[in-house]
Amino acid sequence: MESALGAVAPGLTSDQPHAPSGNHWAPQSPHTERSIDDMNARVPPADAALDFVESLSPRASAAFLGVSAARTDTSDLDIVIMGSEGPYRESFVHNGWPVEAFVHTPESWRAFFASDVARRRPSLPYMCGRGIVLIDVDGLGSRIAAEARALLDAGPPPLTPEELAQRRYRVTDSIDDLIGSRSLPESLFIGAALVHEVTSLSLGASGRWEGEGKWSLRLLKEKDPESARAVVAGLRRLATGEDPAPLIAWAESELRAAGGRLFEGYRASGYPLT
Repeated sequence: MESALGAVAPGLTSDQPHAPSGNHWAPQSPHTERSIDDMNARVPPADAALDFVESLSPRASAAFLGVSAARTDTSDLDIVIMGSEGPYRESFVHNGWPVEAFVHTPESWRAFFASDVARRRPSLPYMCGRGIVLIDVDGLGSRIAAEARALLDAGPPPLTPEELAQRRYRVTDSIDDLIGSRSLPESLFIGAALVHEVTSLSLGASGRWEGEGKWSLRLLKEKDPESARAVVAGLRRLATGEDPAPLIAWAESELRAAGGRLFEGYRASGYPLT
């Protein structure tokens, strides 16, 4: 990671991780319309994050800045706060930065850790365990960060046989849909769903954490850089109306590694029947 992992930042000096220089913002921000001058005038993310925490929750016992904000110029400030109210999340704009605040009490965070582990997407543990500790009253922030890192290092629970079968079945079905598609617009939608399903299968079958959107690609790249390159190349071919065969070949390869095609004999019970 490019940020200090769990480093306490009492003074937030200029050597703290911050967004790279340069103007990489689109003319219209998805959060609010801001000029290039506004971007350049923003304070470093760690300074802005601490100021935000002190404004929103001056008696916070712990606070963390997620690593993505410390790495890129276009990221939100993902800030976790242990305060007297919560749990809730709320969005703000503070000192020119879009802020996503995840507010917990010292009692609520463990339940959310457990929920993230169960869904195999450790959003809160990642922000606490791989982020910057902004506030650490009586060592609470350090203890939460240490527990989060231990959880992340342990990895997710293995897929059950039923979960693995369900993922193999879905990938098999989506591959056949793409093979049979004669409509480029439909193929694009099928391809997008297929990439998500295959990536979840590949990561889950290999005992790795999963993610959404850009995190799916990042996690796949950590697992297998060649597979990540192959899926990006396949998507490009599909998006330009060329042969979908490279994307299909990538999906079939990942499916074989996870146990192969599954259709005949697959049975699901309970609700929903998927």
